[in-house]
Amino acid sequence: PEPAEEEPEEEEDLLGDLAESYYSEMPIETKVAGLFMVTPESITGVKTATKAGDGTQEALNQYAVGGLIYFGQNILDKEQITTMLSSTASKSSYPIFLAVDEEGGEVSRVANSKVEVTKVDDMATIGEGGDASKAAEAGTTIGSYLKEIGFNLDFAPVADVAGEGSVLGDRSFGSDPQMVGEMVASAVGGIEGAGVSACLKHFPGLG
Repeated sequence: PEPAEEEPEEEEDLLGDLAESYYSEMPIETKVAGLFMVTPESITGVKTATKAGDGTQEALNQYAVGGLIYFGQNILDKEQITTMLSSTASKSSYPIFLAVDEEGGEVSRVANSKVEVTKVDDMATIGEGGDASKAAEAGTTIGSYLKEIGFNLDFAPVADVAGEGSVLGDRSFGSDPQMVGEMVASAVGGIEGAGVSACLKHFPGLG
């Protein structure tokens, strides 16, 4: 038999080394702050954050949070939110999550604002067809416009199952766990394939 080829040495984990270099130099307060995902209002003290200026810079210097989540009131138009996100990222001393709830359907902070994007059906409608490729397409559509605007984390898709009368309504793909799992995996593939991280919800579970 042919002699077994030696396994090539693993490539150096540059991303891991970069993270470690950041982490090793952080004071304990910064390490703790990095565990938090907050609204921009909570660290700047403004009533409604629609731009990132000196107040954002001062806030991020004081509280090096791991991420910021934006809601409908933060999104006025495409130019405004794109500029705000870009400016915020440039003011953070560390890579920062810029997040939004963009599920498709009713819970879509961007699509339901004045920003013109391709709207995606709610997950229940997509789930009714039983075609996981449709979930992947929805994820790709959402991930693509979020990436273009500057978001890098989407709090979606909903991975819970929802029966009749569920508080999740049309936000879940359906009530069958196997089907929902396949749909969720496909949606995640679409979102992350577009360059945006996906985050399953809800925990500990509404369905």
